[in-house]
Amino acid sequence: AALVALAALAPAAHASFYLPGLKPRQYKSGQKVALNVNKMTSTKTQLPYGYYEHLPMCMPKRRKEESETLGQVLSADTITSSDYDLRLGENIMCDVLCKKEYSNHDMKMFREVIDNEYLAHWLVDGLPVAYRMVAKDYDFLVRGFPIGFVTPGDSKLHYLYNHHRITVSYHKDEAHFEGARIVGVEVALFSIKHEEGADGKLKTCGGSAEEEHQRFNFQSVEAAGTVYWSYAVEWKESSLPWARRWEVFLQTSLNNKLHMFSIINSLMIVVLFAGIVAMILFRNLRRDISEYNDAEDDQAEQGWKNVHGDIFRAPAFPMLLSVSVGTGVQLIVVMAVTLIFALLGFLSPANRGGLIQCTVICFFLSGSFAGYYSSRLFKFFQGKNWKRNTLMTGLLYPLFLALVFVILEIMVATEGSSAAVPVSTVFKLLGLWLGLSIPLVFVGSYFGLKKDVYEVPCRTKMIQRVVPPPSWYNSPGFTIFVGGLLCFGAICIEFSFIMTALWQHQIYYIFGFLFVVMLILAATCAEVGIVMCYFQLCAEDWRWWWRSFLTCASSGLFLFAYAIWYFATKLRIEGAVSSAVYFGYMMVASGAFALLTGTISFLACFSFVKTIYSCVKVD
Repeated sequence: AALVALAALAPAAHASFYLPGLKPRQYKSGQKVALNVNKMTSTKTQLPYGYYEHLPMCMPKRRKEESETLGQVLSADTITSSDYDLRLGENIMCDVLCKKEYSNHDMKMFREVIDNEYLAHWLVDGLPVAYRMVAKDYDFLVRGFPIGFVTPGDSKLHYLYNHHRITVSYHKDEAHFEGARIVGVEVALFSIKHEEGADGKLKTCGGSAEEEHQRFNFQSVEAAGTVYWSYAVEWKESSLPWARRWEVFLQTSLNNKLHMFSIINSLMIVVLFAGIVAMILFRNLRRDISEYNDAEDDQAEQGWKNVHGDIFRAPAFPMLLSVSVGTGVQLIVVMAVTLIFALLGFLSPANRGGLIQCTVICFFLSGSFAGYYSSRLFKFFQGKNWKRNTLMTGLLYPLFLALVFVILEIMVATEGSSAAVPVSTVFKLLGLWLGLSIPLVFVGSYFGLKKDVYEVPCRTKMIQRVVPPPSWYNSPGFTIFVGGLLCFGAICIEFSFIMTALWQHQIYYIFGFLFVVMLILAATCAEVGIVMCYFQLCAEDWRWWWRSFLTCASSGLFLFAYAIWYFATKLRIEGAVSSAVYFGYMMVASGAFALLTGTISFLACFSFVKTIYSCVKVD
């Protein structure tokens, strides 16, 4: 019935794509439609700048800045008003925005921005202004538009796009609402060296303004001089409904064939290991348990039963393992909650900064989960210093994240980038961490310590058993390498889409596919961990605690190796600060991925070991 319902809803969903998170607004004829400016971004530097702060643009007479949420601040959004006069239905052939006198230093800044391929971002009715990229092999719209261009060849002269033709599409539906709704905004760019006439007006600002661009009468920024900024406005009625106005920006992420290939690739790994796990559970384990229970004591003491007296012996560095697993559980909760909110549509692109804000808030609120599981595991290991364990759970990995964040913030601030978080926001984050997250860790730890110790079927012997030397295929290095590779293989294709969205400034909104892939990843980690753990126990090696965690946690190293390859082959990042930003955040992402996958593997192995040893007779 569920499949039939999904099949029936699929055509409707495709026909009426909707992104919640923004209430539609109707405009009357002649009503002013605000054009706000945001930031400038570049895939070469990865350092955003404020639209007015970095370049001497035409400042509005009354500058107004929108109040920003925590997510928008962390996303470096700086939404500010402008003096562009857009009124519904009123076309403008050519209007002067301002006249600016630029020095040699100003022109040098323009040239640097053009060389670094910065894109300016505007917003109209909350919708990004699009720029059409046209070439022989492609024709599509992107968010943001270039500031200028460089001529090919050895001369490499820089010219400024100082004339913008803004085309606004609106939708009317008198049967459902009054007025018109904005459904699309596109900008066309022209470089025009404006000239004044005898009457003081611009001779090149009129019906022939764009013709001047065709005559190669470009506005150069090679030397100091005067620049006139001008614009034209054209209104077009469209049949596109308001609910589908974001579709033009999501076409790059709606490549369903590649996403389906990603899922099929991940499913193949899951099915393969599901078959191996099934064989172990239904053949080997059943046979082993039957033989161990029917055999005499001397004959039964072989294989994985032989280590029953050491199987639950506390590992080395029990506190570190408890803290790692507790933090991993916290990350699992954050990932699950964020994906659920994304699937429900609360984190749509219309809700700028919503994804980052949801992730940060969920991390601070889920500290109790980390404290609970960390304390229960530490208690099982017979740890005594529970206060230190709780503090380590709340401080160790978050402190590493904070250290990386502070170092990168200092480096970014020296470049004058808008990505530098204000000091007030830093104190807000610090307050959430120390005043909310850590107390919740102690609350979770309290309830974890109040719970009974995990019940296990075997008692630990006083004398530690000697572990026989392992074969090469069962050595820790080999199993950890193979386990990490398989776990990363389950998500590598989908991860490439995420990397493109992060570092090439595209929108990622295929959370349905991501949710399925993450479920497959969880199944893969559990299966890989169980298989490797079983082989280890069959070799009479009882030191499975850390091995079960590291088997899948090593996938974080593969993720970071992929990030290095992506940096070298797919990106054109230049500069030490830009490279540090990339590798700093990818190091944090790789560490979080390692904790998440390692925890899933550990919990699966813990449950597996308790189950199989509860099925055999042990004195």
